Amino acid sequence: MADDLRELIISFIKACSDSVRNVFSSLMISSIGGGGPKETPSPLISAIHGAFSPLSAYAFMVFVLIYMPCMVTAAAFKHEFGSWKWFGVAVSYELSLAWVAAFVIYQVGALLKIGV
Repeated sequence: MADDLRELIISFIKACSDSVRNVFSSLMISSIGGGGPKETPSPLISAIHGAFSPLSAYAFMVFVLIYMPCMVTAAAFKHEFGSWKWFGVAVSYELSLAWVAAFVIYQVGALLKIGV
């Protein structure tokens, strides 16, 4: 029991450390990340790096996490609300909230010059 608990704590600390290292490396802050050998990026990774800065990628991820993800969700909203009016209000609210959150993240990051 004690060995399992110790192993659980050690793996949790390692996972937290890896998460922090990944966040800093994705923001191109190299003071914490490991200095291991660099691999040649694939064409897809090169295209993504060309299209998104780390800051715009985080803003995009926030937008995608907040907005309505699929048509099945939209159909469930329509069924639960019972009218097109409240369905439209819900969809508009989610899209507006997602856009505002992504906008704020990008603008604050640009103001602080993080990952631009």
